[in-house]
Amino acid sequence: MLDSTSGQATHLSLFDADTLRQTARWARFLAITGFVMIGIMVVFGVFMGSMFARLGEMQNEMTGMPQPIGLEAMGTLYTVMFLLIGALYFVPTLLLFQFASRTLRALGPTFDPLTFSNGLQAHRRLYKFMGILMIIMLCLYGVGFLVMLLVGGMAAML
Repeated sequence: MLDSTSGQATHLSLFDADTLRQTARWARFLAITGFVMIGIMVVFGVFMGSMFARLGEMQNEMTGMPQPIGLEAMGTLYTVMFLLIGALYFVPTLLLFQFASRTLRALGPTFDPLTFSNGLQAHRRLYKFMGILMIIMLCLYGVGFLVMLLVGGMAAML
């Protein structure tokens, strides 16, 4: 319930508090799993980059000729791609973890409205980030679709 003068929550029902507590526990699990997956992604990206570089060196040694665009470039591309995806994935994972930890702390033995509000703000920022990311992806898909239509139209004219 909200206090009409301050806009602060004065209390939560036991059912709502329990529902939020369960949601925050699952959110914490998903966030910790996300952090582990980001770590694996970074390690995998670095490993794949060094593996492709080594394969390129082996190919150059076997053929005696350097390749114009070799596996070294592919390894660098993999490393950069995985690091960028990991950095992008880190933001929503961090916001999810902040929501979970702050909400669980606020719903502890005594209700802390300020911590609870901070947890809900992290939750709101998570959805805002995901929404903006979705808008960007839809725009990229739209541009890609238009490019495909233009290329298809030009190919049909030839």
